[in-house]
Amino acid sequence: MSFRYLNYILVFSLSGCSILEIEEEEVEEIIEENINFMPLEVESGLIEMEGKDNGSYIAPEMVLINSGTFAIKNNNINIKDEFFIGKYEVSFEEYDKFARANKKKLPSDNGWGRGKMPVTNITYDDAVAYAEWLSQKSGDKYRLPTEAEWEFASKEIFTQELGYYGWIASNSYDSAHQIGEKLPNSLNIHDLVGNVWEWCEDNYQPNILAIPNDGKAKKIKNSDERVAKGGSWNDSEINLKTNNRMGFISSLKMNDTGFRLVMEVKKKNKMKGLK
Repeated sequence: MSFRYLNYILVFSLSGCSILEIEEEEVEEIIEENINFMPLEVESGLIEMEGKDNGSYIAPEMVLINSGTFAIKNNNINIKDEFFIGKYEVSFEEYDKFARANKKKLPSDNGWGRGKMPVTNITYDDAVAYAEWLSQKSGDKYRLPTEAEWEFASKEIFTQELGYYGWIASNSYDSAHQIGEKLPNSLNIHDLVGNVWEWCEDNYQPNILAIPNDGKAKKIKNSDERVAKGGSWNDSEINLKTNNRMGFISSLKMNDTGFRLVMEVKKKNKMKGLK
């Protein structure tokens, strides 16, 4: 059985920020086991920023997340500023340009291959350093997402059959997989569940209800633990549904942990009428 996604998306070109409209795009997935499964419908009118290989660095594909309010149980969180978030997890192809430019040792690919595989075996500080380097190279402001921003962008995935949206223990064959091979969520963002855990900016605290209600990162003095979100290829579906966050020491390198980026929206470049 195949499903068709009608995807009308406004895309920013990185050269000159012109706007173009993608005509009807068909994305097919073969669903073999559950004929009653109905995928999330990708929202129309999304605004995306194209990716571009600029030689010395790669500008990632991004999806615009509008400001808004959402709730985690009884904690109402207000995201005051719109932001772009990576459509995909950062890949070895992207990260390796940074590592080579800064004469850093390339992180291990676990024997699974590099290229479009999500980068792993990098610390929180490595991820922050990459974001800062990319900001300097591109002139845009990149950083890790806050936990609130990540939650806001992860819309609706955790109510669905996770195996269709991510590489998890039951379907991964004990390894990560190339980015973007599973279904996106309704905001057209891939791999928010499974594949690799994703570093966030926040210091870790055990209660998710303690996320700051202004959408900013949680800061804890003298804490060396950082939040990781989304689970990985090594996690079972039941754990991902009930515990989709972890706290990892920031110096830890693991074969199931990577990251995706947020790009802040420049106020002067906001375009009226696109919300």
